[in-house]
Amino acid sequence: MEPSKNEELGGDEIEVDGKLVEPSPRRRNPEIAILNQIGSSYRSPREPRINIITTSKIDLLEDGYNWRKYGEQVCIGNPNPRSYYKCTAPGCSIRKCVERAWVDPKDVITTYVGRHNHDVPTSMANSHTISEEPSFDGIGNGGDTI
Repeated sequence: MEPSKNEELGGDEIEVDGKLVEPSPRRRNPEIAILNQIGSSYRSPREPRINIITTSKIDLLEDGYNWRKYGEQVCIGNPNPRSYYKCTAPGCSIRKCVERAWVDPKDVITTYVGRHNHDVPTSMANSHTISEEPSFDGIGNGGDTI
């Protein structure tokens, strides 16, 4: 007689030749049972991904944040390399990839992965005050000449 599951007893026992037999302990792993209960419904949260396509002569466009280049890769079928950047703010985990489109080399594709956990940094031009009196005359003297 073929082994069949006994539905009345919860499916743990197997009926073989009219007798109920419990599966061997090696086959019953409680960790696997928990994972099976969770199944594919549990997924880790994905970081948001934003693609921006712009037409530009330069690859790296100014977006107000400070970036550090950490890699470059040549992609198959695209003569232009893809550059990888990380935000320089402490604790910020956002990354971006910049590449030229292989279909139209005038287009720059920028992909942001993640979110900034800080505000846009103030630019250097706004953080310094410009005095109205020149302190350097361009010749090497510190202002007035005698």
